[in-house]
Amino acid sequence: VSVLYWRNPLTNDDMSIDPRTVGAVAGGDLEATAARLSHVTVDFAAINNGGTTVHDIAHKEIAARAAKAAGGGAADEVSSWAANIPVSLRAHNKTTYTDHDRANYLAAVVAIDYRHWAPGTRPPGPGCDAGDAGAPPPQAALRAEDVMLITDESTVAPYAPVTPLQFWHIHPKEGAGASSQELDCARGSMAMTTSLRHAVDGLLCPVGAGITGTASESGSPASPPGPGGFTPMAPFHWYRLETLADPAKWNDHTAAPLMTYRLQPAGAPRPTELPDGGLARAAAEWVPVVIPALSQRVTMLREIAQTLLAAGTSFYDVAKLSHGKLYSDDGSGFIERLVRLHPRYADVGELGGEKVYLLKLAQLTAIALMEARGVFADPTPFEFTDAEALLHVAPDYQLPKPLRTCGMLNYSPRLAALVDGCCALPMGSAEEVELRVATMVAARALQRHLSKATGTPVSIAVVDYVLWYAGRMATSSQHHLTLT
Repeated sequence: VSVLYWRNPLTNDDMSIDPRTVGAVAGGDLEATAARLSHVTVDFAAINNGGTTVHDIAHKEIAARAAKAAGGGAADEVSSWAANIPVSLRAHNKTTYTDHDRANYLAAVVAIDYRHWAPGTRPPGPGCDAGDAGAPPPQAALRAEDVMLITDESTVAPYAPVTPLQFWHIHPKEGAGASSQELDCARGSMAMTTSLRHAVDGLLCPVGAGITGTASESGSPASPPGPGGFTPMAPFHWYRLETLADPAKWNDHTAAPLMTYRLQPAGAPRPTELPDGGLARAAAEWVPVVIPALSQRVTMLREIAQTLLAAGTSFYDVAKLSHGKLYSDDGSGFIERLVRLHPRYADVGELGGEKVYLLKLAQLTAIALMEARGVFADPTPFEFTDAEALLHVAPDYQLPKPLRTCGMLNYSPRLAALVDGCCALPMGSAEEVELRVATMVAARALQRHLSKATGTPVSIAVVDYVLWYAGRMATSSQHHLTLT
């Protein structure tokens, strides 16, 4: 088994990556790196003092994990990444599915986890989650024939104001009564991973009636509607490399049902409340929303799958060949292999004239596989021994938001105006790179503080989840916008 090696066209890299250049310059010194930032200030006192919302969420997550682990909880009860693996693929079904299936599934999900917003034409409006500037249409405008597409815009003017049209996640105020703008749905990555998971398990949810085109490799027909508001479909094992690499099996048409979910207007029955025979009526009351950049995601996975197959390997083999290392002097570490595998993983910026590795997807792939290792028949390939020292959070648009809300990151007046004004930060710009570097620096400091405060080693994977979750919950801060 071999892995394709190629010289990174973005940075002209050698075979290995100096892990000290991941999230830092100045020889890997985090504090010295933070001192070089001109658009963002890292407040280490705020990190170490505690008492913020992020600290509260972190302590609850740490305590919950400890309690579940002590109580003999299953892996999918302890880790959200493990729970993201379809039920049919988990380790209890060892005879049918392999660790290759489980690893390929998670790695494929991570590979297409990006761009949950795109420029739209709807003006900002009331009633939205913070960060979602696009207001949903009134309930009366939600019709079965309406399909609200999130467009695939290829360019955005640098630093120009844009209107992010994100997936709406609006919770009715308790006791406030029905509102014309109340919707109840998943959004962004949660919506996408739910649809992808249910496609493998033979379900499209919620209420998949009217969404067709998903067929199993054997061509077996979809099952008749089942109880609970789900429409059973023939299981579609889209994550298998042979399927992803085949344009006849993996294309815009076959992927569209996997990346479609439906908005539920206020007052519509929940799937579990539907009476028998109510599927058609319920389907008419749900409005489909297509996750953006469908063609790009399809093409990206096809390229990655074709590269892996040409090398005679898989995501599982890439991890196994890494021998428990994220980085290695000879370039054989897991993250280094991913960076050379496909440009998708070559996430590199520049800070003060020096190269700095950001590696969001490569690190998130490592985090996902580590966190889900309990569902693998053989978890050892994902027990990276250098993760505690060398792994960082995956710096995306969501993580800086709660750090800013809690005072751990402070933006310059210019950056604050750009972010709060929903202006696009060009990918690779000084502002965007500094935001992501500052997030990695602050997260590492937060990890050290939590480990000391709890007397228990806290993994960077836990910090990554805490910041992601806190970012989704933050209601007083806007996330930055960068089209990737």
